[in-house]
Amino acid sequence: MTCIWLSPSAARNPSRLTKFTMVLGAVAALALSSAQAATISFDGIGTGFIGDGMTIQQAGLVVTSFANTSDPGALVGAIVDGTDPVNCLQFACPTNNTSNYYASFNGGTVDITSGSAQRNFQIKSFDAGSIGSVTLAPTFEGASRVRVRGTLADHSIAYEDFNLSGPNIAFQHFNTSQAFGSRQFVDVSFFGVSCGIDGLCVATSTDVNQFVLDNIATAVPEPSTYLMLGLGLLLVGAGATRRKGFFRQKR
Repeated sequence: MTCIWLSPSAARNPSRLTKFTMVLGAVAALALSSAQAATISFDGIGTGFIGDGMTIQQAGLVVTSFANTSDPGALVGAIVDGTDPVNCLQFACPTNNTSNYYASFNGGTVDITSGSAQRNFQIKSFDAGSIGSVTLAPTFEGASRVRVRGTLADHSIAYEDFNLSGPNIAFQHFNTSQAFGSRQFVDVSFFGVSCGIDGLCVATSTDVNQFVLDNIATAVPEPSTYLMLGLGLLLVGAGATRRKGFFRQKR
């Protein structure tokens, strides 16, 4: 906790008070940009298959796997050891990751929520790639994408699509846009979509949109951030009111 003492001379002098509130307002704005960063890496939690409804807790967040079918316990993914070549004998998997990562298949969804009640979070970046058939590659650029869909506290939705197609299916690093990455979400979902040449993208329950996911960089604003911002704005307003009264007296 930060305590700020305002001297009597500053309180009596409107110009000093104005400068003080401007500085405090700047400090509050700076505090707003700071947040507790954490990364969901899927390391240190073991490997194995994941069924519908299974959860993983990491980086203060809860990762839940969901199937897009009504089959309870349906297989939707796996935590894969990137150093084990046996994991992907039947599929073409990215080979440029030597840590654990999440493999999503059968149209599964990776859903992230906060581990603390009423705490929102941001999605800054992540690593992702395609899981493809050994004999079948995406037919054109943009055929396979991962969609990141976030839900805000007011239940509004925002999403961004990231292209996984290209000359190879290696893990790629993606940064969310400034607008998307600054939003405070209560829930974020990652799922694959398949796109046609006409640009229409749909989620399916087949192996068309299988993908891998790793190193999800998140940020959770500290509770003190909002307190400092509110205090700064309050004092800036008070300083502006005091300044108007001072000028009227001078006239």
